[in-house]
Formats: sequence, C-alpha cells, structure tokens
Amino acid sequence: MITSALLRRQHAWGRDELVGRGESRDWLHLKSTIIDSLDTLKLMGLQTQYKRGLDHVLMHLDLYALPFHEVSVFETTIRILGGLLSAFHLSRDVGLLTKAVQLGEMLLPAFNTSLGVALPNLMIPKDLPVELDLWRLPACVQAMQGVKQGGSTVIAAVGSLSLEFSTLSHLT
Repeated sequence: MITSALLRRQHAWGRDELVGRGESRDWLHLKSTIIDSLDTLKLMGLQTQYKRGLDHVLMHLDLYALPFHEVSVFETTIRILGGLLSAFHLSRDVGLLTKAVQLGEMLLPAFNTSLGVALPNLMIPKDLPVELDLWRLPACVQAMQGVKQGGSTVIAAVGSLSLEFSTLSHLT
C-alpha cells in the first residue's frame, strides 16, 4: 500500500486514475484516487499519507466548481460518495460529511425517474447553485436540463446506490 500510495502521489495526485507508465487521467474530475484510498490509509495507520490526502480533499475538492460533464452515477456514488462516507466513519471529520452531503445533493436529480431508479449517467451543470433547495428539487431538475435521459440501469447498481444513500440519510 505504501508503494502504491507513493506512486499515486507522484503520478496521479489530485487526479482520478493512474493509468500506467506515469500517466494519469480525470474522468470524474473528483480526485477519486485520493478519496478511494483515505479509508485504507486510515485503517493501515499511515497517518502522514492519510492527513496529506484528507487535507487535499478538504481544500481542493470544490464540488460547485466542476466542469460541465457527464458522470456515471454508479461510479461516482461507490467511489466518491462511498469513499467520503467511509473516511468520515473512521475519522469523524465533519468536512468529509459536508462534501458527501454536497455530492449526494448533486446526484439526487438522477433519481427523478418514474420508478425512482437512478439514471445510469448524469450531466453535472457547471453553474450549480451553492445550496440546492431539496423542497424545490423537481424545479431544480428542470433548471439543470442536463439530466441525460434513456439508457439502462444495472440492477446491482440499485442495491449499491441504496447503501451509500441510506448511510448518508442516516448520518444527516
């Protein structure tokens, strides 16, 4: 883990994925390599690496300044929302829970379907309001005009999404 943490720090710090040979890429634009590893670093007692990653996430993950792009609701939920919630459970750092709440609110429009089953993909608008008004969520969804319609959702994703969103609901 120490070797892989050092490689990620050297080649993919603040990026979503280390793709090999010192190259990295962003496909979620959410610093997923750092968020993915926070709970493992904490569990392994690698406090220096954990603190470095935590500080980076808290200072540089600005969910309201994301570029306009399409995200996989499943991948974003399990890797980012799940990672934030897991790290919060281990550390009780309220900043992580705050980021998780913000991300959960951003993903909620994906559930605005006839069955309440999340769409597989969601377009994240560049100009999200700083505070989403959950009482006006349908109006917010209409204003976003970026919710991608169509596609199919894998049934396993439904169960997985319920785990993270149930945890988020329980904590808030």
